[in-house]
Amino acid sequence: MKALFQLCCLLCAASVIAVAPIDLYIVCNTDGSNPVMTGADFESKLPTVNAYFAQVGMSFYLRSLSSISNNAWRVVEYGSDKADELRNIPATGGVKMFAVESLDRDTHAFSGENGIVFTPSCSADVIAHELGHACGLADIYTEKTFTNDANVEVTITVDGVASSNWMPLDWGRYEDGISQAALIVKLLMHGDTSGEECDLTAGDVYGVGMSTVTNPVTGEVSYPYELKMVPVGFWLHGNRSPQSQ
Repeated sequence: MKALFQLCCLLCAASVIAVAPIDLYIVCNTDGSNPVMTGADFESKLPTVNAYFAQVGMSFYLRSLSSISNNAWRVVEYGSDKADELRNIPATGGVKMFAVESLDRDTHAFSGENGIVFTPSCSADVIAHELGHACGLADIYTEKTFTNDANVEVTITVDGVASSNWMPLDWGRYEDGISQAALIVKLLMHGDTSGEECDLTAGDVYGVGMSTVTNPVTGEVSYPYELKMVPVGFWLHGNRSPQSQ
């Protein structure tokens, strides 16, 4: 299996790299002054981002740069109507990214189908992680605590040594005897922070991931966490032409 993965990497390196455009919107004051960052600031992060995505034969570039002149957008709250309105710009055929002064809850970035919102303090690792979401990949965790439908607080934790069953398309990539939790922390799609080594895997990896459950009676949708094969495998789920709506 290790040989198969290495072959995939070689084929990827030999092929034409998929290049994806980023359309960046920078918030500034209503009079157009004091932008939260510059295009050069953002572009300085791209070499690191692209070094990670070279693992899967992808590269990103800054295609366009625009200003959003409105004091109201300098601070944005995750999940708020303001955040949705900020990203309410027609699809561009690329990934829409919005630079704001700050977010709530010590967050540095968040993403959705309408684009990525981030702060100037956001590291290249975190930007790469959010672009992973834009490409169709999910978050994976080693542990997660949440309140279930019965209003009971539940903690789910990954435990055990990594095995071929837990990363079938990438088995042999990591050292023998590594714990599954230590392996997950190396991944770009590690959800608590970007991974220690920012690895992108070919296949899915066993860990704590979010699920979607619809109550058959009320129709309410909840998002519990569970131990499962999490869709972080680029060759199974990655979109090499990511676009924001």
